[in-house]
Amino acid sequence: AYAAQHGVSLSADVDGTLPPLEGDAELLHQALINLLLNGINATKEGGEVHVRASVEGAESATSFVVLAVHDTGRGIAADDLPHVFDPFFTTKPTGIGMGLSISRALIEANGGQLWVDPHTPTGARLNFTLPFAA
Repeated sequence: AYAAQHGVSLSADVDGTLPPLEGDAELLHQALINLLLNGINATKEGGEVHVRASVEGAESATSFVVLAVHDTGRGIAADDLPHVFDPFFTTKPTGIGMGLSISRALIEANGGQLWVDPHTPTGARLNFTLPFAA
């Protein structure tokens, strides 16, 4: 509903064969919501936020899931890239700069990693990994 109110469409491409993931579902849900809200808020009306979940390293003993949240928004300026996960760093006039910092802490606390992919043709893509349940 929030995306629709802002004229942004959401789409997802999720591998239907993903096994259960390790971690606290409520905390990981909060991290994903933060990433989605950042993407929606950065995307102009008529844009899109796309979520993709896929298995990486399936051919090795250390496979994990990679989730990517890609928006068609304004992207991240090169000068801002080193700071996007810093607490209280924001480029939004009404932001407090905690969403990405909190998301990273939540994902890392659950055995994953979060990073930004600056090499997208449009918008920004934030990727995170999570381990599978034992």
